[in-house]
Amino acid sequence: MASNLLITYLNESRELSPGDELTFGRAGDIEIDENGYLHRLLGRFVHRAGLWWLQNTGSAILLEVLDIESDSISNVSSGAEQPITFTRALIRFSAGPTRYELEVSQTEVPVTMSSADKAPLGSRTLTFGFVELTPDQHLLLLALAEPKLCNPRGELVVPTNREVAARLGWTITKFNRQLDRLCNKLDAAGVRGLRGGPGELATDRRRRLVDHAIQAGLVSREQLPELP
Repeated sequence: MASNLLITYLNESRELSPGDELTFGRAGDIEIDENGYLHRLLGRFVHRAGLWWLQNTGSAILLEVLDIESDSISNVSSGAEQPITFTRALIRFSAGPTRYELEVSQTEVPVTMSSADKAPLGSRTLTFGFVELTPDQHLLLLALAEPKLCNPRGELVVPTNREVAARLGWTITKFNRQLDRLCNKLDAAGVRGLRGGPGELATDRRRRLVDHAIQAGLVSREQLPELP
């Protein structure tokens, strides 16, 4: 079984089947608003590896995903993506002083699987950004994500490099070395936003790392007692 995706904004609804994709923004397939603070193309819905994905194609606006049934909230930052695993969810975002909201819902339908959907599990691992972590890399991720794991509905705030190094009893040199190796490993697995570029802040990389680690299940609140 696969699923169709129904996307509703105000009085406009669009239903997508596997293989379809849809953009939204100031000039997307769904035209949200003429608000000058809104990106022309803020987001995209695509179907890949048997799942629907939400991609943030903007450069400065955060997408908030709220599971209607459980009130679970996650964030998709600029350049990032996440699978839509909820049956019904709200996609929320702000542009300037204005707040917007899309509703998405999934309905299972029988379809013939494509060759991409039949890809072996091993090949899907790279797509989803699951990688094998060393013990030090796992502790580093836990320490970075600790504030968010303790307060899932709070603002995404990540500690500084020196704060994490002190938390783990490491030198700052060891922390930076482990962080670079981890980001390179995830970048090779297809996770975007972890390689620094001109004008990009180190804070952005850490926020993207924490966001992906939680969404991909690389760390969880139950593992926090592993921290020293």
